[in-house]
Amino acid sequence: VIMNDTDIAQVTIAATGPDSMVRIQAHKYGKTGFTVQDGGQEYHYTLEVWEDESGHSQTTITRE
Repeated sequence: VIMNDTDIAQVTIAATGPDSMVRIQAHKYGKTGFTVQDGGQEYHYTLEVWEDESGHSQTTITRE
């Protein structure tokens, strides 16, 4: 995983058998991009870490 801004969050991929798991360690609210490289392919995403009306932290990942 290649992060655009590690001040907001750090994203890692953990192997969990036949599937993988995305781990997000958020440091503060904001929006950042990251790229996942899989062999010769690259996948670009935007991660947003935000607070909902109830005061709970939320994350949204969208593929670009």
